[in-house]
Amino acid sequence: MSPSLPVSTCNALIRRSIDLRQLYRHAATACEPGLRMVLNDNAHTLELLVADLQAPLSERGARPCRRGSWRGVVHRHLAGWLMRIAARRDHAWIHLLAHDESLLLRRFELVDFADQPLAVVPTGVARIVEIARALAAGARVLLLDEPSSGMSEQQVREFAGTVRKLRGDGLSVVLVEHDRELVGAVCDEVFELGGPQAALRAGGDGGGLSRAGGSRPGPSRSG
Repeated sequence: MSPSLPVSTCNALIRRSIDLRQLYRHAATACEPGLRMVLNDNAHTLELLVADLQAPLSERGARPCRRGSWRGVVHRHLAGWLMRIAARRDHAWIHLLAHDESLLLRRFELVDFADQPLAVVPTGVARIVEIARALAAGARVLLLDEPSSGMSEQQVREFAGTVRKLRGDGLSVVLVEHDRELVGAVCDEVFELGGPQAALRAGGDGGGLSRAGGSRPGPSRSG
């Protein structure tokens, strides 16, 4: 991470790291002893990470964040309440922590581009930033128009994974796209425009697309 990042950006990362550390500690108190040890170890690792992030700010004469966010507190207590009624409590905690950890890692991946114009960052990163803007505005339905344009194959795969996660979080996605692999990876229902005798069937498992005969274009659903 660049040492010249704005203090506000560094503190945002510190705050999120503290939130996740506290969530690990909260989960450790609710899980069986073997898993508790692992979760406490992860919390300690995050504690060291927070210290490493705070030190450069102190050296620059800035004031590093020492506490998590109020959203983290609400998230932690809500998660604790929901886990009490979960059928497989330890499994549910692991799933939640993995999700929150992936979000934090994504923030660290994007932070090096924080001060750069959107026009000069990699295409895949630019697409994620555009989605983040829409989500910040409170979007519940996301319309993506040819998002794979200009992306490498690896960037398309990573982008597909991001879109699947957003769908898993309850966001509706409308995709206009010519890349059959991307469509097959993220779509449950597909309309083909301009195809006189075929609809496209999307496999919900991301297995790609296959043509299904028909008298006119129309939707098809995965099983």
